[in-house]
Amino acid sequence: MSKEVKTISIFGITGSVGKSAKDVILSDPNSFQVDTLVAKTNVNELVKMAILLKPKLVAIFDESKHIILKNALKGYEIDVCSGEKEIILASKRKVDIFVAAIMGYAGLYTTYNSIPYAKIIALANKETMVCAGNIIMGRAKSYGCKIIPIDSEHNTLFRLIDKTEFNYIKKLIITASGGPFIDMDKKEFKNISPKQATKHPIWNMGPKISVDSATMMNKGLELVEAAYLFNLSCSKIEVLVHRQSIVHALIEFVDGFLKAGFHNPDMKIPIAHALNYPKKININSKHLDLSIIHKLTFENLDESVFKAVKLCREAFNNGPESLIVLNAANEVAVDAFLKNKIHFNNIISSVEETLSKSFENIKDDINNIRELDKVARKVTLNIVSKG
Repeated sequence: MSKEVKTISIFGITGSVGKSAKDVILSDPNSFQVDTLVAKTNVNELVKMAILLKPKLVAIFDESKHIILKNALKGYEIDVCSGEKEIILASKRKVDIFVAAIMGYAGLYTTYNSIPYAKIIALANKETMVCAGNIIMGRAKSYGCKIIPIDSEHNTLFRLIDKTEFNYIKKLIITASGGPFIDMDKKEFKNISPKQATKHPIWNMGPKISVDSATMMNKGLELVEAAYLFNLSCSKIEVLVHRQSIVHALIEFVDGFLKAGFHNPDMKIPIAHALNYPKKININSKHLDLSIIHKLTFENLDESVFKAVKLCREAFNNGPESLIVLNAANEVAVDAFLKNKIHFNNIISSVEETLSKSFENIKDDINNIRELDKVARKVTLNIVSKG
């Protein structure tokens, strides 16, 4: 019997998720045929990944890098394209697995467009769900596309949830390491530098996600993502600070029974699960040895200090428009902080101020999201320009 070979596209190959997906593929290269690799601007890393993974197509968002990419891959049987339109077209190529790992709002439209053409979406882009959760889930259902999250918390919940027990769930619990500033006095937040905020104590992530982790916005966005993925209200999802990052999620049932998912903090574990679903393979990841763990701790998150989680709950309850505005405002504010235009503690206050403005209601339609996103970004840009 011949071995099943899955076709796979990775949108966001040069980021931490993309690189971990590369490692999973190379641990069992005969099981995958890479179709498309996409990056935003990092042409040198994209070339390295293309030579390693031998895709049929590579695409870079930055059109000014097209010639560099084309020349670097001369002699390889790889097609090259660039620009947003070409990347949208590339997302419509038929594959078994589409890895949605483009960071932020930018990943929404490629993920949306890939759904009719992919059997599985391995979803790392939480902003897609935050901005269009109902649309994405409805579209996936209508096309018979399975969405498997590859954030460790959501992937753990995906594995733990049993359909026969769903109606007996009291709450879902997602954990947070707490980030680098969990014990810092709030008065000191104004002195936090971008260099400090992008140095996560456990996970290796890009600058935007690292800052989101530091403000706890990442956990708020994950809470919203979980609500859409598992069709529960935000009131049934809690966040616990778990500094060891060993237990990634838990389920509490109405009878008091708890289920929990444990593994070492290694992104390759949830990624390997999604890429090999429903099978499980040995990816040479370090296995968890409970005998050497001296303690596991859990603490409530102080939402009066880390307001982002509360803001996300409120935005979810206020409807899709509020979530689109929240996400846009956060991306603008984080960018301003990374460019030293605002203080760390101005990130969440800028999001809060943007949410306090009046925005026009939109229909629950993918084409309307772009316009509201643009308007919200302009409002936040005006707020952060005042410092």
